[in-house]
Amino acid sequence: MEAPVVECTSDACWVKEAPVVECTSDACWVKEVPVVQCTSDACWVMEAPVVECTSDACWVKEVPVVQCTSDACWVMEAPVVECTSDACWVMEAPGVECTPDACWVMEAPVVECTPDACWVMEAPVVECTPDACWVMEAPVVECTPDACWVMEAPVVECTPDACWVMEAPVVECTPDACWVMEAPGVQCTSDACWVMEAPGVQCTSDACWVMEAPGVQCTSDACWVMEAPVVECTPDACWVMEAPVVQCTSDACWVMEAPAV
Repeated sequence: MEAPVVECTSDACWVKEAPVVECTSDACWVKEVPVVQCTSDACWVMEAPVVECTSDACWVKEVPVVQCTSDACWVMEAPVVECTSDACWVMEAPGVECTPDACWVMEAPVVECTPDACWVMEAPVVECTPDACWVMEAPVVECTPDACWVMEAPVVECTPDACWVMEAPVVECTPDACWVMEAPGVQCTSDACWVMEAPGVQCTSDACWVMEAPGVQCTSDACWVMEAPVVECTPDACWVMEAPVVQCTSDACWVMEAPAV
């Protein structure tokens, strides 16, 4: 396979260097084949790819990519392939986000690997509107033995004309799961977390109650919302005192609506 290849446009022709073939006992791979990317105005020579091989397979490394709009092309830096015993992951491969008018280079992601999987960390994201693109700061990934969670990842709120960076949320984790704390606070027990959006959350061993009313009266098993001016409680229950007077014994309460005689 030594024959050169010629790529032509209406104005000119480019000679593409002859490909080189690398072979293993099982297969052959094309190496060092330059590629010509053309627009209506010009052509760009893409550097030759490099093939990295293990005993089982081969992976293309350091292959630059050209991203083109109708007016121009941008060379994207070569990706790098990181391999574990089970798979290979493309690392540090920048990406280009384009609008009809321009392109933005997204910084290279970093891949963090556990024995079972790899996770993209510190990879900035570009959020685009029709007029512009905004770089979102790199998220941080917190990992447990079973999974990874994105922490301190800023959020961008966008209108059709612009984007605003919202402060980074915080992730609170229990042994079973992680919760994004975007609300003013999250109250957690050993089994679950509750979003505290109300002025306060009162918790028992079994559950949490939102205190939106003027107050919540709780026993060890349950909570009662005190919306009435006063709530009178016995060991077994609570009673809402809406009448002018409530008379109670140890077991029950009576509403005294009638005037006393």
